[in-house]
Amino acid sequence: MNEFSRLKRYLSWIMGAVAFLTIKGVQAQTSSNTVKYEVTYNVATQTYTAWAVPDYSTPNSNNTGSSELVSTAQFTLKVPIGFTIQNITNASGTQSWDNAPVKYGQGLPLPLTGGGSITQDYGAGVLDPNYAYYVIGKSPTESNLGSFVAGTPVALFTFQGNGCFGPIMPMAPGDAFIQAALDTYGFNVPNSFYSKSGQPGGSGSQIPLEQYVGNTPNASASCSVPPTVGITSPATNGTATTSPTVSGTATPGSVVTLTGPGNQTLCTTTASASGTYSCPVSVPAGPNSITAVACNAGGCSTPAVSNFTAVGPPSLTVVQPPVGGTTQPITGTATPGSTVAITGPGNTTLCTTTASVSGTFSCPVSVTTGVTPVTVTASGPGGSVSAPLTLTAVDQPTVGISSPANNGTARLRLRVPTVVP
Repeated sequence: MNEFSRLKRYLSWIMGAVAFLTIKGVQAQTSSNTVKYEVTYNVATQTYTAWAVPDYSTPNSNNTGSSELVSTAQFTLKVPIGFTIQNITNASGTQSWDNAPVKYGQGLPLPLTGGGSITQDYGAGVLDPNYAYYVIGKSPTESNLGSFVAGTPVALFTFQGNGCFGPIMPMAPGDAFIQAALDTYGFNVPNSFYSKSGQPGGSGSQIPLEQYVGNTPNASASCSVPPTVGITSPATNGTATTSPTVSGTATPGSVVTLTGPGNQTLCTTTASASGTYSCPVSVPAGPNSITAVACNAGGCSTPAVSNFTAVGPPSLTVVQPPVGGTTQPITGTATPGSTVAITGPGNTTLCTTTASVSGTFSCPVSVTTGVTPVTVTASGPGGSVSAPLTLTAVDQPTVGISSPANNGTARLRLRVPTVVP
């Protein structure tokens, strides 16, 4: 057995199964060849994988061979309190990881070697009651994990759970459980990793060097699937008002955030149980781009983008007509092409027309005699604008000739002028 294989490892046994809780007599120094841990989740197989990510490659100055030889290691998982680990499987035939670890946490049962159990108590407020821990150790037999390439994850073991409760992660180096377990029960629970590349060559009196230095930036894994999101309105390449209501679809319960020009947050809302959302926003007139992102426990969606042109409401001016008859033309100016509608009492449509290319309109309306309030509305892609008017209508005057009667006769009266001599 070579020097690498003589790394000392003290193990605690619970219920006859190896818990791999190391109690080190001295504080291990760190090797120059280090590793980090991470966990991933495969949605299709509903399986988690525990990985070691080396910061070095083989061969190297400590290990001239092409393969990495791992003596012993410990991988402590931090899990939601409701999660129960199942089906721990070695990632390769040369590894042997504990497949029946104890679940640690405040108030959980701790099995005893002779049978029975005690309730774990680490002190009030020491541990987060929402989480538990599994300390999973590798047997101290040399395992060939093949070649190591810096930055490339190497699978250690896989496992499953009893459901989806939230993120599963390697325990962080500064987690409160580390000191609490040591102080309360004498367990040494930190993550660890010892391989041939981590130990300089030399005599057997050398103290093993720790290679685990922390976790990768994306070390946690969630069984939740990242949400999806889409924008249905405003339609891309379309037009909208400067105050549109953005609507679309998203995974139910996900939080949808809308951002606009300059990455400014315009609105945040939650997708309904039916998978829809809507949110009123304000944007400047002209070309615009709105981005929607939905997030939940499984992560964040791929952004959805709608590029559109925002237009304001059309312009409108109306000429107040003078007192006139019961049929009068309503005239004015409006944005060319806008629809002009004139409504009367009870929202009755009296006339509809389209503003000319020069921006003028004229629309005759008929009202009863007296004063009639009407509303003139110009509408376009950017919305509508209205102006009130009052029409005063009087009956058209009438005139008739009673005498002489039409087709009748009349007496002709002659006046003879008087001649004064």
